[in-house]
Amino acid sequence: MKKKEIKRNFMVLFFGSVLLFGFGTQDILANGPEGDMPSKNDPFWNIMSQLSRPDDPNCVNITSAYFQNNMGMSSEEASTEATNACAGIAQIPNEIASGENSEEGIETNLIDAENWHSVNNLYFQHSTNGIVDGKIEFTQPIDFMSYDFMLFMKTFGERMDVDTAKISLDADIVNGMSGYGAILTMYNVPDFDNPVILVNGEKDNGDVVSGLTYDRESRTITFNAAHFTEFEAVDKSSLAEKPKINRVKARKFTTKTGKEVIKLTIYGKRFKKSSVVKLGSKKAYKVRKKSGKKLIAYFRMNDVKKLGKKKLKVRVINSGEVKLFKHKLKLKKIKWLFGYNQ
Repeated sequence: MKKKEIKRNFMVLFFGSVLLFGFGTQDILANGPEGDMPSKNDPFWNIMSQLSRPDDPNCVNITSAYFQNNMGMSSEEASTEATNACAGIAQIPNEIASGENSEEGIETNLIDAENWHSVNNLYFQHSTNGIVDGKIEFTQPIDFMSYDFMLFMKTFGERMDVDTAKISLDADIVNGMSGYGAILTMYNVPDFDNPVILVNGEKDNGDVVSGLTYDRESRTITFNAAHFTEFEAVDKSSLAEKPKINRVKARKFTTKTGKEVIKLTIYGKRFKKSSVVKLGSKKAYKVRKKSGKKLIAYFRMNDVKKLGKKKLKVRVINSGEVKLFKHKLKLKKIKWLFGYNQ
């Protein structure tokens, strides 16, 4: 690695870090996820691994020794290059501190950490127009000066989206980062009665979100997240309820146009006007809600026969909540409904 490349690598780490807080030059990100950041197997990261912080007082000695032993520099030349390179990276804590004072930025406890290779309870708190709206706190020690985390940080601002009752953070471009657990806090949320967290717009099955607490007075929601993705708080009352099927009555008839139709009368609970009914994989072409306890669904016999099955399952779906009837419907046993035209 050439002398200019070593110096550039130190400055890239410097600019890459402060980009998170609204400083630096955006063209660093122009060449894909890494941009101009040193590759993962670059010797530059060996030097980083020996520094406890960007302003480590041993930076010059460690870097100078590397320049001499691995690049063949003289003692004087190595000392000069190391001094210049370390002077830039040592400014990272100061740049982060100055960025925290802006109205739209991210506050962190990173600055006070003695060892940036193992930062406990590392958090980033997002503000918009001077008002705090979201916070992410890692639940395991973070090596902030590692390749993976620096790559993660370089596009943190672009991939973190905080809105009212919503936090989205995509970590997929960095292998291993998506599985980092975190505690997320949403501030200034609406006045919920019973908030729940949607994961990527869907109800969580318990694998991602846990430990939800809601402070109604301060309008704050806090919860644990097993990995990074999109989280949104909504009131439980707004979610679809799972329907219940007690009984299904099937009849068939011929329409005035000569088409054979299956009529299903479904008895149960929690039926909606928007409920979807399926026979096998075929969706009913018409559904009528008689009440919350009764649905009538219609299927064209020719469409159902194309499925190629003698027995079919009946399903009722409420916005993703699916209820499957315990008995399969036998097509050959469906009785005729005489004297009926749709």
